Parts: sequence; structure tokens; C-alpha cells
Amino acid sequence: EVVACTLCFTLISTAGRKKTQMTAFLGVGVCFGIAMIDVSLSSTWKLQQVACLIAIVFIGTEFVTVYLYTAELSPTSHRGMIMSLCSGAARIGSFLGPYLSLLYDFLDRRVVLGIFGGMGLLAATGTWFFLEDSTGVEIPEIPADLQGTKRLEEDDPENDESP
Repeated sequence: EVVACTLCFTLISTAGRKKTQMTAFLGVGVCFGIAMIDVSLSSTWKLQQVACLIAIVFIGTEFVTVYLYTAELSPTSHRGMIMSLCSGAARIGSFLGPYLSLLYDFLDRRVVLGIFGGMGLLAATGTWFFLEDSTGVEIPEIPADLQGTKRLEEDDPENDESP
């Protein structure tokens, strides 16, 4: 995890939060995709083992980035609730991960690695399309500070000054 935190903070300071998150998600997807290939690197190491170890670094990077990025995107007045939801979702994922690993006994290992890798690629795609970069942007204090709320305020009949 020391390597993951070092990688995370280095990427955040150079590339920004959104790019760091997408890089980590893509790294997870690519590493698990590479792990599907049957190649022996030596008598004791397989490509699957090396790729999964590298994926662990990207997963650690992603956990740090998700918590930092979530806190920066949410307004201060709602941050406690949003961070609690983020923590709850992480716990659900940590409960489901070992159960998916049990599928190794029933299915081919490529199915399990495909699920993990596919979720990483899906999350990278969602980050690209749905999240905005918070680098250099002031952290919102109240929900009205969020971008896009000006449009709602203009349509609000209470703020309408016409007779």
C-alpha cells in the first residue's frame, strides 16, 4: 500500500484527480485482462500472479483516489452522508470480492478475472463521462455552489421577479 499511496499522490499532483482515477481503473482492467493469458514466466511465477500483484497497486491507488475525489466533489453540508455512502459501498465490495473468488472452483478463472477487469473498465468509462475534474476548483460549501445549479435557480419561480 505504500507503493499505491506514493503512486497516487504523484499522479494526483502531476495529472489531476480525474486522470489519476481513470488511470487506476484502466490499470486494474488491463492487469486483470493480462492475467487471463496462460504464460509461465519461470518455474515458480506465472503471468497471472505478476499481473494480479500489479493490479493490487492500482486497486490501492484507486481507494485513495476515490475517497479524496468524493470528498472534493461533494458540498461540505452533505459530505458526511456522502462519505458514509462511499464507505458502505466499499464495504459491500469488500464482502463480495472473496465470494467472487470462490467462483474459481466452479468456473474458469478467466470468468472471474473478466468480471474484475470489466468492472474496472466500466468504472473508468463512468469516470470519463460523468465526473468533472476537481483540480484547482474551489470545494463547494453548500449544494448551490455546485456547477449546474444556476440553471435551476433561474427556473425557480420563487426567484422570479416578473409581475
